[in-house]
Amino acid sequence: MKKTLFVLILLFFVVLFFVSNNAKSYDSGAPDGFTGSPSNGQTCVMCHSGAPVSVLSNVISNNIPTSGYVPGNTYSFTAQINRFGHSVFGFQISPQDNSGNVLGTLVDVDFETQITGFGTYITHTVSGISGVNSKTWSFDWIAPSAGTGSVTFYGAFNVTNGNGTSGGDSIFTSTLTINENTVSIEENLIQERIGIYPNPISDYFMLDVKELEGEMKLTIYNLSGEKCFEENTIKIIKGEESKKIIFDHKLLAGTYLVEIVVKNKKYIKKIIVL
Repeated sequence: MKKTLFVLILLFFVVLFFVSNNAKSYDSGAPDGFTGSPSNGQTCVMCHSGAPVSVLSNVISNNIPTSGYVPGNTYSFTAQINRFGHSVFGFQISPQDNSGNVLGTLVDVDFETQITGFGTYITHTVSGISGVNSKTWSFDWIAPSAGTGSVTFYGAFNVTNGNGTSGGDSIFTSTLTINENTVSIEENLIQERIGIYPNPISDYFMLDVKELEGEMKLTIYNLSGEKCFEENTIKIIKGEESKKIIFDHKLLAGTYLVEIVVKNKKYIKKIIVL
């Protein structure tokens, strides 16, 4: 009887040790292949139990213009997960095709993230799991070669209950698809000659339209991709030199992207609002 009781107690502590250490081992980064992508097919819920996996939008953001990424350029990304009353978070993100091949190059920018899987994944480090009601991670991405086309970033996120085990956690997934900029060399040259002044600006700016003709749609986005201003029917007459764009409401101070569409061609300019 005593021997049986001893074995049961020993077994209990072995299981407790395994579960506790299994949960804590991922403090230093998620194991490869848990982004929820078509190739991975699994998320953090494979190891963490709790509520069913939920899909969130607007978790992954970047500074890529709405016209798309330019092959070879480097862009800044952030991933932010919010959960009131929680203080421990984890994540894994990967830009993949349907076969699991990494597209572009992930770049680690601080001590809170790390690259794993021979460049396929970016995940947290042990220094990058703590936050108060939310957690934000940052990284860079070098766009792939021309002709790659659209790239989807797959992400899985773990919000833990902080009890030191893999139970009772909340798992989320989120994706973001980025298109490739296929603007021609001629259009790029026109874009370079389209000027905005004054810049920085306050409540209006002058747009140099000597290179444009026809009906123009003008949209202003912040760096999170949110639309802040739009004017759809601006008529540009051949030979006209400039247009005055007046905002119907004050933009907050910061950096914005101005998207100009004329005859189904897009041009992107950057402005700074004081």
